[in-house]
Amino acid sequence: MEDILWHYIGQALYMLAGLAIGYLWRSLRTGHRDYGLIKEGVCALLRDRLLHKLEKCLEGGYCTTEARDDINHMFAIYQVLGGNGTIPPLIGRVMELPVDPPEAHQ
Repeated sequence: MEDILWHYIGQALYMLAGLAIGYLWRSLRTGHRDYGLIKEGVCALLRDRLLHKLEKCLEGGYCTTEARDDINHMFAIYQVLGGNGTIPPLIGRVMELPVDPPEAHQ
């Protein structure tokens, strides 16, 4: 009787191990695809935030030191993720702006 019980327990564990391996294999396959989508999403969000910050600086006519640090940090990550395009020329224009607001010079 005990032999039959241990046989069924062994079979159940074998089946659970097979299910676990199948689940992990499937997770790994879809995980690579999901990683690519997450990477593209983060890149798109960084681009949006960069453009927003760059346009705000251009509209104001100045770019604070903190904003410059934020822009440089976001752009470095954006490049690593594969982003490029219209951002570098805008960064060049923004970095030429004064650090202080125009009212502070008067």
